[in-house]
Amino acid sequence: MENTHGLVSVQPQLLEEIVDPSLGTLAHLGGKGLHCWELVQNGFRVPPALVLPADLYRQHIQQNPQLVARIHQVLTGTRAREDDDQSEIEVLSGIRSTIESLPLASSITDAVTGFFEVQASLRRIRAPEAKTSLAMAVRSSGTLEDLADTSYAGQYLTVLNLSTVADILLGIKKCWASMWEAHVLSYRGALQASHQSPSMAVLIMVQIESIVSGVMFTSNPLTHSYNEYVIESVWGQGEGLVSGELTPDQFVWDKHNKVFSKQVVNDKPHKFGLVAGGGTSKLETTAEEAKAASLKSEQLEQLVALGDRIMAFYRKPQDIEWAFDETGHYVLQSRAITTLDKKESPIKRPTGVYVPPGPGFWTLDLAHWPSRVTKFAEGYAEGARIGFQQSTKSTGLLVDYLRHAYVNSCVYIQIVLVEPEEIPNRIATSVQWWEQKKWIEERHYIDTVFFPECVARHLEMQKIDKAALNDSELPEYIEKCIQHAYQSWVNHHKYSFNSILVVSDFVGQVANWTGVPFGDVLPVFEGASAASRGLSSTPEMKTLVDAILQNEEASALIADEQKDGFTELLSFAGEIGKAAQALYDRSAQTLVSGYEIASPTVCEVPGLFTTNVRLAIRLRSTPESTKGKEIAAALRAKVPSEHQAQFDELLAEAFAHYHIRDERGLLTDLWGCGIARHGFLELGRRLVRAGKLKDDPTLIIDASAEEMRAFAKGETPVTSEELLRRQTLRTTTSPALAPSHFGTPSPPPALDGLPPSALRSMRALNLMVSHLFTTVELKDEPDALNGLAASPGVVEGTARVVLGPSEFHLLQQGDIMVTTSTSASFNIVLPLISGIVTDFGATLSHAAIVAREFGLPCVVSTLRATEKLKSGMRIRLDGSAGRVTIIAS
Repeated sequence: MENTHGLVSVQPQLLEEIVDPSLGTLAHLGGKGLHCWELVQNGFRVPPALVLPADLYRQHIQQNPQLVARIHQVLTGTRAREDDDQSEIEVLSGIRSTIESLPLASSITDAVTGFFEVQASLRRIRAPEAKTSLAMAVRSSGTLEDLADTSYAGQYLTVLNLSTVADILLGIKKCWASMWEAHVLSYRGALQASHQSPSMAVLIMVQIESIVSGVMFTSNPLTHSYNEYVIESVWGQGEGLVSGELTPDQFVWDKHNKVFSKQVVNDKPHKFGLVAGGGTSKLETTAEEAKAASLKSEQLEQLVALGDRIMAFYRKPQDIEWAFDETGHYVLQSRAITTLDKKESPIKRPTGVYVPPGPGFWTLDLAHWPSRVTKFAEGYAEGARIGFQQSTKSTGLLVDYLRHAYVNSCVYIQIVLVEPEEIPNRIATSVQWWEQKKWIEERHYIDTVFFPECVARHLEMQKIDKAALNDSELPEYIEKCIQHAYQSWVNHHKYSFNSILVVSDFVGQVANWTGVPFGDVLPVFEGASAASRGLSSTPEMKTLVDAILQNEEASALIADEQKDGFTELLSFAGEIGKAAQALYDRSAQTLVSGYEIASPTVCEVPGLFTTNVRLAIRLRSTPESTKGKEIAAALRAKVPSEHQAQFDELLAEAFAHYHIRDERGLLTDLWGCGIARHGFLELGRRLVRAGKLKDDPTLIIDASAEEMRAFAKGETPVTSEELLRRQTLRTTTSPALAPSHFGTPSPPPALDGLPPSALRSMRALNLMVSHLFTTVELKDEPDALNGLAASPGVVEGTARVVLGPSEFHLLQQGDIMVTTSTSASFNIVLPLISGIVTDFGATLSHAAIVAREFGLPCVVSTLRATEKLKSGMRIRLDGSAGRVTIIAS
């Protein structure tokens, strides 16, 4: 229906009753109104509110054509003849006066009156003994307000503590008029938005009688740290904090370690309180209030949980206004933090639109890629394809390769079968591979030729003095880094199936003979891979520890918890210095987690070498476990006697082959991509010095290979703002929010009629794949988490959230480690802990495999363990049922 001014007729609505998504827009609700509506729709506690859509403002000013014309002249910079003698301030004052003098539509007065009366009745029912009457806050909600890059914070008017309908109606008009204050036009002009025609919705919100109120930033606006929440609080109303008249208490929450790293309780001689008859007043606090913390520990915990929930929804840093009354906490508004860094461009909230990367069935791979990936890592797809094809061809598998694709920086995989005409050749190869035990000669080649060649290439690359290269030499070096990482991806997969088929075949055969579940067989491989213990078991570490234990000065240095002893060991003369340097050369540029350049390397994590040396020394006094041998003996006893000789043979071969799985990653892409990362960071530093990257050399990590090549040649293929946008998306949004799969899985290929050798290969492959990419749906319970049962056993202990090797020092003997996912760098701490819980993974992921090897109960794929569990909690981990229960906070 059209009104007399040609505008679509709109009506005030209760915020909670807006269910039509087409009305949940910035143009309709304004910035503050839109965010409050989103919060209400998602279950957050927002005070009851009536919203006047922005079109009601337009209808209001259309009553006076002269007013509309005057506003147009202000926006376009033109002056009417009658205004020639007036200053701009006088013109704006006239606009405000006219807006306030015009009558409100009856639909507005009726809606406000009805809302006020209903809320007053509810108040009398809920709080019959209340000493104060109902009051409302009238809050402006501009259509240019609270955007991703502009907040308009404090520019528009908010009127507090209005206790009559007449005051509320006047407050509405005052909010509309506040758009035409001189300081607002100046702000819009600074944002180059002065030409835009502003409009405003208005929220009439029940006034909260705040005991304590404040703001919470879900990233630190001063340090720019995404790892910190900053909470500021004052007694009473938040007006004094926003205006700067009061000095708040401040609490800084460390998200990784789940502790408050900073608590500042300031003297608070005053607070702002509601005044009978309307408005607020500055009041004196009591002597106790002045010195006490304004937030209790349980309130702080509630705010942290609130911040986590709001961040999970908006997926970018938020500035949240909150308040506590006698009933609990309320969210008054939430908007994007626009001042984190001057180099930020508007970062749009992820749309949630995920388009299948192609036909067929695709699975989200969280087991290997628990974080969103860089543009550079998307080159992994081609390297993996080449490596996989070499591996499947040499083993005679009927699978060609695993295809990788990227959707919104999330990794999806698809199994690609060989072409029909290739099947006879693959079957023939498979027969040869099993009958001639080809894996034995392959293992010899891998151990004596392939791995040493990989090490030699890495060491050769590390010898290049990056800082000494001139600008003309840089492009060639960056190209070497790109190719080195690419070849490392190829090499990682070159023997993927060769390294796993023998092991998977053994496990499958034992399961068939005994009925023992897959996961209960793998612990027989305890001790099969020295690499499973990480740096502690390398020859270089063994040499270094031998030398340290024979030197009192070195032993005391490493034992001193206040020092990074390894750094000083490098300067020692003789055997200790030589051994420390050898360990550094072999490990410093290895990625600590993940398979791509976004991960830091060992030498970038302060104290990591020292932590590993201390653990290696501690392990010297740990007796060698015999658990694997005991499990093997128990399994053998269950095998029918006619198959026990075959059991012995298969176990011996699988045990001898097992180390390839771990060493394959450590000696290929974990090291190769780490070397490339250091090369790219050198490029980033030079770009910052040249003014082509703003401030932060790590932004280069989010460039593609082609963009890095162009940067090295002196070009500027992409802006710093775009690289920051990519980095922010990658580091602040979880791929767990993406669809778990696309398409419908095809029935598995029929294996009937295959020769025994080909059938044996495919069964081993199917067993491996089924346990490598299985995930679960999130099932939320107040005091429990559910995931995949990855390693049997039950343990109760202290949860310790560890998000990476830089936090290994937090672990204490017997802790249950809680982390996103694990990689080979986590192996060093396995002897310390009593269990593992991860956000992501599957029953053949790294965490699951090493947990079974070490006899640790393990649950993977909980999706939110690092969010829900906090360090120090007492938890019960049931690795057989795939369940984690919180016993005590």
